[in-house]
Amino acid sequence: MALTSSKHDRIISSLEDRLRDTGDYDLIQATTEYKVHGKCGECDLFAIRGRYALVFEIKSNDKPKSRSKAYHQLNKDYEWITSRFNVERVFKFYASNRGLDWKL
Repeated sequence: MALTSSKHDRIISSLEDRLRDTGDYDLIQATTEYKVHGKCGECDLFAIRGRYALVFEIKSNDKPKSRSKAYHQLNKDYEWITSRFNVERVFKFYASNRGLDWKL
């Protein structure tokens, strides 16, 4: 894992390394800015394997307001992923310093 400056970046880097170590994904990208339906967004981390995608939103502090913002961002990421890539299913993950939560 590369040295990074913030807790947020360290979490992203750690998850990215774990995904790469599996060798199971066709595409893995971190910190990707995009625009979809006139809305700007930033996807912290995503991975594509065939027709499936994993999307991660990372917050360095696990507070209710942070979690709410993360779920809103995950919905924007979902719209972007499905408009840009030919995927059947997107799995959305919220990660923080406390762990990982996911939903379809």
